[in-house]
Amino acid sequence: MKKLVFFISISLILFQCIDDSKIRIPDVPGGVNLRMIIDPIHTGIFTDKISTDYLAFDIFSENKDLQSVEIYVTKAGEKKLVKTFTQQDFDQGNGQLRVEMKATDFATIFGEPGLADGTKVGNFTFTPLVKLTDGRVYPDYIKVSASDSFLNIGPSINGAPTASFTLAFNSFITCPAVDISGDYEVIDATGMSTDGCCPNLTTIKGNIITVTRVTLSSFTLSDFSGGLYFKWYEVYGITKPEDSPGEISFSCNEVNIQNTLEPFGEKVNGTGVYNPAQKTISYEWINGYGDNAKVILKKN
Repeated sequence: MKKLVFFISISLILFQCIDDSKIRIPDVPGGVNLRMIIDPIHTGIFTDKISTDYLAFDIFSENKDLQSVEIYVTKAGEKKLVKTFTQQDFDQGNGQLRVEMKATDFATIFGEPGLADGTKVGNFTFTPLVKLTDGRVYPDYIKVSASDSFLNIGPSINGAPTASFTLAFNSFITCPAVDISGDYEVIDATGMSTDGCCPNLTTIKGNIITVTRVTLSSFTLSDFSGGLYFKWYEVYGITKPEDSPGEISFSCNEVNIQNTLEPFGEKVNGTGVYNPAQKTISYEWINGYGDNAKVILKKN
C-alpha cells in the first residue's frame, strides 16, 4: 500500500512539472488565397473597337500576410511584369482589386506600337506570383527527390483544381469574326504537278468553289486545288473537283490551310490572305508530293 501511494505521488509531481508549451502541436501556417476573375463583358480587345475596348479582371484575396502580388503577361514566349500590389492595396480594396487594360497598355508593355492601333494582334496569358511575409512563394514547386516535385497549390475540397488560386487566364487582341462563306469563282488556279501524267504548268479558270463556315474562324472548301486535281488526276480516279475538299482557318484577313489531306493521303499546307474590298481569297498550297499551286477565288 505504501508503494502504491509512493508511485501515485511521484506521478502527480512529474505531471505537474511537464511544460505544456513543449508538447503543443505547432500552429500550421496559412496558405495563399488569390483568385483572378475575368469580366465576361471585357474578355479581350477587338480591333474594330481598338480605341475604346479593354480587358478587365478582378483580383480577390483573403490573405493578411501578402508581401507582394505580381501579375505577369506572356505573348509569344515573352513574359512581362504588368502590375505589382501589396497587402495595403488589398486592405484598401476590402480584399478586391480591379485591373483594366487597353490596347495602348499592351503596346507599351511589349514595345509593339501596332498593338495600339490594331495593325498587330496577339494572344496573352496572365499569371500571378505571390510572395508572403514569411518568405513563401506561390506558385512554386517543392522537391521531394532529385527527380520528383509537386506544385504547392492544392486542389479545392470539391475537387476543382486550384479553386482558391488562379494559376492563369488567357486574353487577346484580335479581329472580330467575319463570315466569308459563299460561292467563289476561280479567277486563277495555276500550278505544277510532280507526277509524270501531267508535267506541264497548268491553269484553271471559271470553276465554282463553295466556302462553308464550320466555326467562327474556320471554313471548308469544296475543292482546295481550284480544279487542278480534277485536271491532273482524272486518270487516277478523281471524277470531279469536289473530290478534293479542304479546310482553312481565317482570322484578321489571314488564311491558313488546315486539317486537309489530298485524295491520295498526303497533307496539304498553305497560306494566304482575304481581301475584304475585292472579296477575294488568295492562297498558295503544296502537298506531300511537292505538287503546288497558287489559287485566287472571287466571291460571286
